[in-house]
Amino acid sequence: MTREESFRRLGLFLGSGLLGVLVEAILESIASGRTRDAGLLRSVPFDAFLAIGGGVIALRARDRVLRTAFVVFAVEHVLQAAAGLSQTPLGPWVGDGFVGAFGALLVLAGGRQSGSRARTWAAMAFVLAIVLRFATLRYAAWLVGHRSVI
Repeated sequence: MTREESFRRLGLFLGSGLLGVLVEAILESIASGRTRDAGLLRSVPFDAFLAIGGGVIALRARDRVLRTAFVVFAVEHVLQAAAGLSQTPLGPWVGDGFVGAFGALLVLAGGRQSGSRARTWAAMAFVLAIVLRFATLRYAAWLVGHRSVI
């Protein structure tokens, strides 16, 4: 198995998990009526590092879909860094759109040449990501309500 093939296979599972977390986050914000923050980490150097890393991976990737996924990843982090520098918030739907596109492209790149067994595991990773995010948020809410955090 080549290095790019193993990277594509990893992308299949990573993209599935990423999409699962994104779907649960959107459903949570719709159900609660609250708006979501555009990003957890608001660090310009970290976003610049991720943008450069995504650009390097995009340049080295031979697969067209995988290259497109990492171009999307790099553009998202360039926008996050620019928003951090200008101290203006990036809308949550913009960030979610880029994350969703990145996850979907990773799944597409990895799922094209994988068998049904790998696709089944990727679907289970998607569901598991939704369940784990939901459970951890509920547990955190319970902790805040029942225990002192000081």
